Amino acid sequence: MITTILFFTLLFLVLIPIWISGEYRYDKDYLIWISWIVWSILVIISIITIFTGFPFKNNEGQYKGYVTAVEQNGAIFKGWNVYLKTDLTSSNEDKACIDRDNQELINKLKEKQESKENITLEYEGTYQYPIGVCPGADWMIINIK
Repeated sequence: MITTILFFTLLFLVLIPIWISGEYRYDKDYLIWISWIVWSILVIISIITIFTGFPFKNNEGQYKGYVTAVEQNGAIFKGWNVYLKTDLTSSNEDKACIDRDNQELINKLKEKQESKENITLEYEGTYQYPIGVCPGADWMIINIK
């Protein structure tokens, strides 16, 4: 996804203006100047995307199952992961995350873990979460039904 963004950035910032203007200058100083501008813009976009995420939803839905563990992880950017199973005897375990600011939901999920109650969760996923928000999980739990 990031590669696509970087490609279109290169296309719109360098190739299209050169093509529209009709100026095909190939002197060394001009190309070095353009390459520094393009790389600077690409680095800025990459840094912004890494720290702020890419907040476009790619999925949302419901999950019915059991909470097997709720744990906090991360050294600098603390995040919460939730481990889920559709059946307690199953060996397959799914991994989701919780917004670290939603303490009420974290406490509810810890209670459901202890009671081993079958629950239905609502979740959503985005292309890329901000750094430390959803470590190692593809979707975030937003509500318990």
